[in-house]
Amino acid sequence: PHRLAERVLCRVLARQSGGMLAGLANRLEKARV
Repeated sequence: PHRLAERVLCRVLARQSGGMLAGLANRLEKARV
């Protein structure tokens, strides 16, 4: 069960970091234009 919790946590963190990167990319694109 502990390993499963770690996997879920990793997935959540990956999604959050991915969303942040996407947001930063969108901001940079808007700033360029």
